[in-house]
Amino acid sequence: PLGRRARTGGNSCVQSRLSGGGDPDSRFTVIVNTFKRPKNLRAAIRHYEKCPEVDAIRVVWSEQDQEPPIPGVDADASMFSECVEVRYDAHPTSSLSNRFAPLADLRTQAVFNVDDDVNVLCKDLAGAHKMWRQTPEVLVGFIPRIHIKDPATEGAYLYRRWWTVFLKGSFSIILTKACFMHRDYLEMYTTTVPQAVIQHIDKSRNCEDIAMQFVVSNVTDKPSVWVDGRYTDSGALDGISTTGIVQHRKTRDECITMFGHAFGRMPLVYGEHYVTRAGSWTSFISPP
Repeated sequence: PLGRRARTGGNSCVQSRLSGGGDPDSRFTVIVNTFKRPKNLRAAIRHYEKCPEVDAIRVVWSEQDQEPPIPGVDADASMFSECVEVRYDAHPTSSLSNRFAPLADLRTQAVFNVDDDVNVLCKDLAGAHKMWRQTPEVLVGFIPRIHIKDPATEGAYLYRRWWTVFLKGSFSIILTKACFMHRDYLEMYTTTVPQAVIQHIDKSRNCEDIAMQFVVSNVTDKPSVWVDGRYTDSGALDGISTTGIVQHRKTRDECITMFGHAFGRMPLVYGEHYVTRAGSWTSFISPP
C-alpha cells in the first residue's frame, strides 16, 4: 500500500507524517459509494486524497457490466491516487447494501461512508473524526433527518428533512451519505439486518442508510451525533437512490414503518445536540 504523502503540485507527492504517527486511531478510511458516475468518483478521489487523516480510499464497485479500474493501466490512472491507497471492492450484485459489506484489510477502526457526489471540507472532516473518537459507538455525520408518527395512520411513520429537524429541534437519523461509523457496524449490518429489510431495500432501491441507523440505534439506544461542516452535494436531487422528491419521501415513509415492524420495535432515538465550532454560521448559510 502507498504511504501517507502530501501533494505538492502537479502529480508529485512528498512523504509526510501525521502528528499521530503510525497510530491507526488518528486516521480513518473513506468508503466511497458510486454507481456509473466516473466523473463524480474521480472528483471524490481527487478531493479526499488531500485530507491528511485519510488512511485509504475504498470504492464500492457494484457495476455488473463494467470491470473496476485496474492499477497500473494508463487509461485508469485518474481513478487512483499518488497520495493514498485507492482500492476497488467489486460486488456480484448492484444492491445498495453493498456499501455496508465488511471489508478485508481495513487498517482503521473509523470509516467515513460517503456518496461519490458529496465532498466534505477536509478541516471539517477532521473535526468530525475527532468527535467520533469520543463517541465511537454511534453514527457521527453532517446530514440529519427525523422520523415522526403519522397522525393519519396508527403504527405508521413519516420521514422528514431539514426544516422539520429545525422546527422540532431534534433529529433521529444521520444519513450515511456523509457519516463516520465504527467498522464493526459493517459486519453487524450484514449479519443482523432482517432479510425482509434487505429485500425491501433492493426492491425500492432506497433506504439502506435508514437501515444502518436502525442497526446502530437498536444496539446502543443512543442518539447519533450531528456535527457542523461545509460540504458540496451535487446529488441532492439526483442521487444514487433518489427518484424525485415526492416519491423519494413516500418511499422512505414506507421504509421507516416497515423497518420498525421488522426490527420488532422503533429503535430510533431523538437527539437535540448539534456540535459546532464557536462562531460558525454553516447551518444558516447552507442548511443540510
